[in-house]
Amino acid sequence: MADQPIRVLLVEDNPGDARLIRELLAEVPEATFEVTHAERVSDALDWLAKAHVDAILADLALPDATGLQTVKRLRDQAPEVPLVVLTGSAGDEGVALQALQEGAQDYLVKGQVESRQLGRALRYAIEARGGDELRTVAVTSPSAGVGKTTTAINLAGALAHRRE
Repeated sequence: MADQPIRVLLVEDNPGDARLIRELLAEVPEATFEVTHAERVSDALDWLAKAHVDAILADLALPDATGLQTVKRLRDQAPEVPLVVLTGSAGDEGVALQALQEGAQDYLVKGQVESRQLGRALRYAIEARGGDELRTVAVTSPSAGVGKTTTAINLAGALAHRRE
C-alpha cells in the first residue's frame, strides 16, 4: 500500500476545513493520499457510483445530510469502503458512538486531529477491512471517549468472526 496512493473521498462542505485536511494528509510521511473532494453527500454518492476509493472521510454536518443520516447514506451506497467521520465538536460523543454502530470505522474531531493521527486512522480503517469483510476499528483521541476498550472489543469480534 505504501507504493500506491491511498484514494480518499473527502466529503466536506467547508473549503477551509477541506484545505486543512488535504494539508494534514500531505504531511503524513508513511503514505501518499490522493484526495477527491465532494461538498455534499449527493456529490459523494455520484462519485462512488462511478469510481473506486480506498476510504471515505466525511463531515457529519453537510448541506444535504447531517449526523447519522450522512453515515447511513454513505454506507448504503458503499458498504465495503471504510468510513472515517469528522465533527467540529468534542461534545458529540453520543453521535460518535452511534456512527461507529452504523458502520463508521473511526471518529475524529476537527481541530484536534494531527496529520499522523489522521493518516493512521485512514490506514487502520483500510487494513482492518480485511479483504471483502468490513472490520470496525475505533481509534480516536482520548477526549472523544472511545479508545482502547472499544478497539479491543471490535478487534476481538473481528477475529472471532474470521475464525467462523
